Amino acid sequence: MLPNLINLNSNIMISKSIKNRLYQQIKAEEKLFQQEKREKEFEYLGLMETYQLYGNKDFCFQRFNDKQRFKFMELLHGYGAYTPEELGKLSHNKKKKITKLYKKAQRLINIFKQEVCNLYARRILSNFKECEAIALLPIESTDERYFNQCTLKELGLDYDHLTLLFIQNKLLPSNFLNG
Repeated sequence: MLPNLINLNSNIMISKSIKNRLYQQIKAEEKLFQQEKREKEFEYLGLMETYQLYGNKDFCFQRFNDKQRFKFMELLHGYGAYTPEELGKLSHNKKKKITKLYKKAQRLINIFKQEVCNLYARRILSNFKECEAIALLPIESTDERYFNQCTLKELGLDYDHLTLLFIQNKLLPSNFLNG
């Protein structure tokens, strides 16, 4: 949060309109700061193109409606998004589709986590330019057979990042953020 230079609840005699104007100005600066921070983050993670196409508006996983949240959770958790009663009512074809999409989503998340780890490794290893052995390390590569055990939280990722990743790879529709 931006530093609040003026305590709006102080005992200084300031008219209500000036307080409101200052409050609105602080809120606008805070929103601009958050927008710039988000753009830098998505540019760093390689999701900037998707963010510019679909994410210009202020979106957040917590503000998704029930249908959006369920579609996302279905990709992320597979059968875990359903109750046992709902799971029993699903057709065989629907179960196959859920399994297929869940496996594809998990592969994408694993590769994405590897790419983020590679970005961090490149940043760290850039300090050791003189060492020839470091230059031979395959920092750019990813491997589907390797399971990245880092959590999303450890890598600084959240569900908003995964939402854009799923849209970018067409697991979620391109109008998913529109509601």
